Amino acid sequence: MKTARLLILLISIAATTVPCLAHHMAVVVSENNAVGNLTSSQLGKIFRAEMKKWPDGSNIVVVLHRSSSGENMTLQHLNKMSAAQLQAWSRQHKEELKFADSDADVLSSVYRLLMPVDKRSR
Repeated sequence: MKTARLLILLISIAATTVPCLAHHMAVVVSENNAVGNLTSSQLGKIFRAEMKKWPDGSNIVVVLHRSSSGENMTLQHLNKMSAAQLQAWSRQHKEELKFADSDADVLSSVYRLLMPVDKRSR
């Protein structure tokens, strides 16, 4: 009985000390997108550039901070890659990935991607 309690305690401690991945990432889609929710499997496919289009045929674009260690660590974990492999992979997927230097640049990129050209000036 003591062994089982000790094992549960150790598992609980390990579970709370593992870094939380993707805690500063968000999924933003156009209000015109018919997708109501994403499974974790679909999200993984998006981050591995295996799923490149929404069901309506529009392109999926991932916007990332250029130098975010948290985002890099999340993508390395999801894609099971080293930092060097992730850099090479990122260069191969230029169409699906956009990089920004600041939070303001991320917001600007998302705005440009989501807002129709005719509504941007309003």
